[in-house]
Amino acid sequence: MTEPDRIRKLLGVLALTYSWTLTSGLDRKRREGPPRECANGYPEKSLFRYGLDRLRELLVNWYKMQDELNRCVQALTAPRLFLSCS
Repeated sequence: MTEPDRIRKLLGVLALTYSWTLTSGLDRKRREGPPRECANGYPEKSLFRYGLDRLRELLVNWYKMQDELNRCVQALTAPRLFLSCS
């Protein structure tokens, strides 16, 4: 890949995907609690992985979980509803 326009689009898609996944992880942590801790005291999963697992589950079972999928799409379009500065 040597065309700057393609690289810019790729980085834009990656940034959008990362933001959506992390926002979903933060929302899941707020609603369901943090991921389990391992014996060494660290979380079993990062917030990114926590959100990625939720999004993957929603996309596979979208017909069963349409309300939750709509909630995640809202998080993508308006993250301030889920994130606060306080």
